[in-house]
Amino acid sequence: MSRKQLSIVVGNMSQTLVTYDDFNKDCFLQYKFALWNNGLIRKMNQLKWILLLTEMKLAFLVNGQLSGGLRITAGYAAHEGRLEIFHHGEWGTVCDNHFDNVDAVVACRQLGYCSGIMHPANLIHDGQGAIWLSDVNCTGSESKLLHCTYNADSTRCRHYEDVGIHCFLSCSREEDGGLRITAGYAKHQGRLEIEYRGEWGTVCDNHFGNVDAEVACRQLGYCSGIMQPANLIWNGRDAIWLNDVNCTGSESRLLDCNFNNVTLQCDHHDDVGIHCFLNCSTEDEGGLRITAGYAKHQGRLEIEYRGEWGTVCDNQFGNVDAEVACRQLGYCSGIMQPANLIWNGRDAIWLNDVNCTGSESRLLDCNFNNVTLQCDHHDDVGIHCFLNCSTEDEGGLRITAGYAKHQGRLEIEYRGEWGTVCDNQFGNVDAEVACRQLGYCSGIMQPANRIWNGRGAIWLNDVNCSGSESKLLDCNFNNVTVQCNHHDDVGIHCFLNCSTEDEGDLRIISGYAKHQGRLEIKYRGEWGTVCDNHFGNVDAEVACRQLGYCSGIMQPANLIWNGHGAIWLSDVNCTGSENRLLDCNFNNVTLQCDHYDDVGIHCFLNCSTEYEGDLRIIPGYAEHQGRLEIKYRGEWGTVCDNHFRNVDAEVACRQLGYCSGIMQPANLIRNGYGAVWLNDVNCTGSESRLLDCNFNNVTLQCGHWDDVGIHCFLNCSTEYEGDLRIIPGYAEHQGRLEIKYRGEWGTVCDNHFGNVDAEVACRQLGYCSGIMQPANLIRNGYGAVWLNDVNCTGSESRLLDCNFNNVTLQCDHWDDVGIHCFLNCSTEYEGDLRITSGYAKHQGRLEIKYRGEWGTVCDNHFGNVDAKVACRQLGYCSGIMQPAKLIRNGHGAVWLNDVNCSGSESKLLDCKFNNVTLQCDHWDDVGIHCFLNCSTEDEGSLRITAGYAKHQGRLEIHYRGEWGTVCENHFGNVDAEVACKQLGYCSGIMHPANLIHYGKGAIWLNDVNCSGSESKLLDCNFNNVTFHCDHHDDVGIHCFLSCLTEDEGRLRIVDGYALHQGRLEINYKGEWGTVCDNHFEDIDAEVSCRQLGYCSGIMQPRSLIRDGVGPIWLNDVKCSGSESKLLNCNFNTDTSKCRHYHDVGIHCFLNCSTEDAGVTPNENIRSPTNGVDVVVFVIIGVVVVIIVAVVVILIVLGRRRYCPSRPGRYLEEPAHGEMPVFNIEHEHEYEYIE
Repeated sequence: MSRKQLSIVVGNMSQTLVTYDDFNKDCFLQYKFALWNNGLIRKMNQLKWILLLTEMKLAFLVNGQLSGGLRITAGYAAHEGRLEIFHHGEWGTVCDNHFDNVDAVVACRQLGYCSGIMHPANLIHDGQGAIWLSDVNCTGSESKLLHCTYNADSTRCRHYEDVGIHCFLSCSREEDGGLRITAGYAKHQGRLEIEYRGEWGTVCDNHFGNVDAEVACRQLGYCSGIMQPANLIWNGRDAIWLNDVNCTGSESRLLDCNFNNVTLQCDHHDDVGIHCFLNCSTEDEGGLRITAGYAKHQGRLEIEYRGEWGTVCDNQFGNVDAEVACRQLGYCSGIMQPANLIWNGRDAIWLNDVNCTGSESRLLDCNFNNVTLQCDHHDDVGIHCFLNCSTEDEGGLRITAGYAKHQGRLEIEYRGEWGTVCDNQFGNVDAEVACRQLGYCSGIMQPANRIWNGRGAIWLNDVNCSGSESKLLDCNFNNVTVQCNHHDDVGIHCFLNCSTEDEGDLRIISGYAKHQGRLEIKYRGEWGTVCDNHFGNVDAEVACRQLGYCSGIMQPANLIWNGHGAIWLSDVNCTGSENRLLDCNFNNVTLQCDHYDDVGIHCFLNCSTEYEGDLRIIPGYAEHQGRLEIKYRGEWGTVCDNHFRNVDAEVACRQLGYCSGIMQPANLIRNGYGAVWLNDVNCTGSESRLLDCNFNNVTLQCGHWDDVGIHCFLNCSTEYEGDLRIIPGYAEHQGRLEIKYRGEWGTVCDNHFGNVDAEVACRQLGYCSGIMQPANLIRNGYGAVWLNDVNCTGSESRLLDCNFNNVTLQCDHWDDVGIHCFLNCSTEYEGDLRITSGYAKHQGRLEIKYRGEWGTVCDNHFGNVDAKVACRQLGYCSGIMQPAKLIRNGHGAVWLNDVNCSGSESKLLDCKFNNVTLQCDHWDDVGIHCFLNCSTEDEGSLRITAGYAKHQGRLEIHYRGEWGTVCENHFGNVDAEVACKQLGYCSGIMHPANLIHYGKGAIWLNDVNCSGSESKLLDCNFNNVTFHCDHHDDVGIHCFLSCLTEDEGRLRIVDGYALHQGRLEINYKGEWGTVCDNHFEDIDAEVSCRQLGYCSGIMQPRSLIRDGVGPIWLNDVKCSGSESKLLNCNFNTDTSKCRHYHDVGIHCFLNCSTEDAGVTPNENIRSPTNGVDVVVFVIIGVVVVIIVAVVVILIVLGRRRYCPSRPGRYLEEPAHGEMPVFNIEHEHEYEYIE
């Protein structure tokens, strides 16, 4: 039997259902007509063909869509968005280079619209995937976009250049031109929109003016209208239809005006706004109102015009215009308000450049114009209208809102309401007139900083009184207050009493201590303060005597709390003989004074010298020392340290019963409070009391931070004097040195203190010897600092036998001496070594036993020769010095410095060294690395560790009996090849440092330099000086499993965001790796895709590629285009500068044929998403499986039922003897094919 097939044909496509190798035509016909004669089977047969027809029609539609059609996606509105085309088997975008409206018309017609335009780029969402076409150029007659000229080289295009189009549902002009107003700040105004091409859009404001707005408003049914300023319009969206509109004014519709449709340069912040008028009649036009002012009868002026309320622009508006407006509102008169007192209006601004003569009865009778486009609501006019223009009862005064009684802001009743007075030229004479009018005897002007700002009207300016007036309005003044503000309001202070009886009483308002504080005086019937200008101790003495004290002095300003209320006196000047302060010379001009200038005084209870001068010490940081205080003028106070010194302190301490004493440094004294009594104390030393010394009482320049402190001595006997002790430090036998002196323990200052002095101190303490400790290892002491500038010869038995002085004022406890004393000065067992605290075995910090205890070695001049001696002493074969960064800091003693070995010594102490380690610290501790094995047998084994992939990682070498790393200085691919060959690979290359994990332990080799012929890495040139290497310099290598060229160069695409695109990988040296994108281009991608079996391809943008892992094999690929394999192109393998974010990505094409490209899909499924495509294919697959299963079951059942058992029953086969093929366009017809 020949091979037969049963197929269905749809148009020019066929679908094979069943293929048979052995097929009996008689059996098939018998089976076919038997089925039709069976009712149940016939229904199943019909259902089978219905399902098959549905599946094939659906396949036709999907195939039509996927055959190069167009779609619009991702727009801000319907019928507009990004244009996409199906090309080379997948969807992609079109680049906007040279794309214009003609090309958009062709694309929209292909999609079933009547026409369209190109969409601005800022309204298009960026696409993804392929960019198929660039430089599209249509004539306009094409039916499909692919019929236009274009080029497929879109490598210079990016998705922010994707084309967008806006397609029109309707090209009929019949319904075009409807208008509407949307989204305004008030009724009858807002953004103008027009219906055009079947949808609503905006109008661009280029050249649009009031004439055009009038036409639009008339079309909308208003009587007229104007254009709105752009800042009052909300931006629209969707289409911008018209630009450069130019109407004559006679048109009935906006579309009758001249305009153009080129709106690409327009944006929605250029949308036109209009304000349409309900009423163009002038009847009842021009009504006024005042709104939203800070006080009654004043505020923003509004006018009713064109049927609605709006504001007036303040350009050229003045008081004459305000007077006309106020008279129209029923007031007697009015003035213009300053702009800062007016709240901004909203809605229309109706009038500009108003200019009245003053005789008009209505504001609209004045000259004005309606061009208000340059006006904004911060230019709105404000007016203040007067209830009363009669001068009867005018001019009443009041005082409001002061800091104290009888003083505050001056207000006047004028034009029927209360307002303030501007302080320009206002003075005390004017204040006196105002106070007399208010019923006081007199008064003065208050400083501006003591007045709260008023509100409402400011009535008077430039007030100038002679002093004889009975009312303030009788003085000269003017009403122009536009330049005044309420922070210029006048304040006055009025006097209840001008009699001098009982005038001048004084009081002290409590200060920081008794009998001292702020001086206040009763004057003009109320209490106030005194200004400290020229006030001195003589003036204070007069005031204190008036208050009943024996005397007194002036207090420093920083000890006085600020007063409030009146400041009565300034420039007080007393001779000292006066009984009362008011008897002194003074003046009342206190405008320049403030309460931080208030006078303070300190008055004395007792001027007798009996019991005067007692002393006390206020406890300090330790016993017998602290702040010195003296009883004087009947109360305790401090002493100022100006010129105070140890002689003065000795006198004070003897007066207190001590044998002697010294002055304490200021930083050890707590500040006192109250009086500071003495200054510039100067004693000879023979005095029995401090008051017997020379001193003065002028302490105004002293503060309590200048208080004197003293340290008094309990014992001046030298018996038991000079005992020493060590206050424990960071280790035993070392710490802060203290000495018992003057009956108490204290420290020693380290000025000029050295190791000889430390040795004397240690011998006194019972040690064999000792050295000075560095200051940073000593904890600060407290209490007395007894000795300074200690200088021993070394033969002394006690520290006090050395030269020293007691002047320690310049010393502080961070200068305390520390010593380190030695238990053992014998050399037996001296010099033992040990290694501690290393990051790996056989290496770490070197320590030596010396003077009976363990300590470290300073690394000054220490080198590998010295390390070798130390390691040999420890039983190793050799060793080297460790870098400082690999050593943990020690603690305790630092014993040796400047070690210098020849190399032949058996012990480190046999080398030259010195013990001066004061400049050394524990971050200078020596570290060594000792070698277990110095034999070269088995030396040089290699291994690869800790890589990101197989056969690559950090190179390690076995050397001196342990594993370590290799430093990458001068290491290259030739050296890597030698190492890989030693490890059994065919070859290898060096690995980039960023792909290597850091090692630890030893770094053995540096500056490796191989010729390439060596069999082992140790046969190459190298050196062992690795001090300047760190583990971030460790060498990494990548070794190759295979150096054969068989199967070399196979390609694959991995990790793409879509089919047929992704990261390019190549099999090289026996493993998969990536290609670096340096100089890689589309022609290289085309060669790669052809090698993979595609027809062609392009390079993918880096942003669409996921980073690879493992090796990067090729760099600088350069193909001519004729190669069959990528490895036939030029390239190099130096990829050390490449990283995986440079990996090449390609996009390969399934189909390079142009047949069927550009087919327009059915409009009803014009823009399905990728998700719909997937769903369609799933449905098709399920339907095909069901149909095939049903057909196979029926055929098998039919053959069993009719062919074997009843072979004689069948109809005559068709004459031409071919299989039936059914055509779904003619559902009941079929034909036969071989």
